[in-house]
Amino acid sequence: MNDWWRTSSRKGAHGWITGHHCGGDPARLCASWEPECDFLTCNGPWARPHAHPLDSRRQALDTVCQVPTLSEHVDLRNDLIRLVTSRLLDPLEILLPQAGLAGLRTSVRADADMWAAQLLGPDDAVARQVAIRLLTVLHPGDAPFDPPESWWATPLGRVTARRAGHPGKDHVSLGVAGAMLGITRQGVHDLVNRNKLLRHPDGGVTVDSIRARLGLRRDA
Repeated sequence: MNDWWRTSSRKGAHGWITGHHCGGDPARLCASWEPECDFLTCNGPWARPHAHPLDSRRQALDTVCQVPTLSEHVDLRNDLIRLVTSRLLDPLEILLPQAGLAGLRTSVRADADMWAAQLLGPDDAVARQVAIRLLTVLHPGDAPFDPPESWWATPLGRVTARRAGHPGKDHVSLGVAGAMLGITRQGVHDLVNRNKLLRHPDGGVTVDSIRARLGLRRDA
């Protein structure tokens, strides 16, 4: 089992490597992924001339470049406000209706801006620690949070994959790997066959290789 949610704040593990924004649409990051992927695609109307074409087998390409955009920051901030409000403040208000949580709600809006900046910022250790703290508080339990595949497409899910990996596993299925990378299951299979992702002895793909994949940069 992957113990990153317990140990990373002390170890300062590696995170996502920031590169250049290369998408024509400022609301998107640039990645040369499968054309049918759900997000992070440069094989569409936002493609730039330097983006390499897919080969005849429509395999995922080798590189990704990204830098936080204003839109990404806003989306992540709003997602964090929604999560903290719905999972923490709203239940507390139901339990303690006289508590007066207006001040806390204001603080959450300000702190969410800070958390988003830290999660998207250049300090890998800080980003990882913030991701761990948020998931620990937002998804408490005796076992590590095991998110559904759809969660990886959310703003918090995407940044967690980049900065911290999977909260409870050191290897995942091809389907989960595809969700973490934002590509199809077939795209993951192609990358495994090309040794761009590593198989785990117990099956599936190693989370370390997924994070390494997400950390690739391409010169714009």
